[in-house]
Amino acid sequence: MPHPTPDTVDPPHPLAEVLRQQAELGSLMEENRALEAYLRTQLAPRVQLRRLEVERLQEKVDRAQQARDRESEQAELQRRLDETRLLLSRTRAELAQVHAENCALRASASWRITAPARAALELLQRLRQRRTG
Repeated sequence: MPHPTPDTVDPPHPLAEVLRQQAELGSLMEENRALEAYLRTQLAPRVQLRRLEVERLQEKVDRAQQARDRESEQAELQRRLDETRLLLSRTRAELAQVHAENCALRASASWRITAPARAALELLQRLRQRRTG
């Protein structure tokens, strides 16, 4: 008898095919139950631990970012403080110079000589203010 070829092989009996598929289905269901048990008992707790670890790390990153923000803000405030101090120092020097010039002017002979004229002018200005005010 010649060897059967794929074209000449008889299809399996329907009942035999159903039984084979049921056996395969039972095997797959058992494998699925084992995988679900592994997932539930082994992987799910690991996933939960990793989620908690991610949360802790995120909090740490957030705190680090806040610290960097504070450092950046502190550096900006320090820069502004230094700038203000420099401006204050320059203003004080300018004030001292203007004060020295004012003292020199008031100590001058021309200031003393023009004192009566300034007093008269001031008196006239007050009189005008009283008339208009």
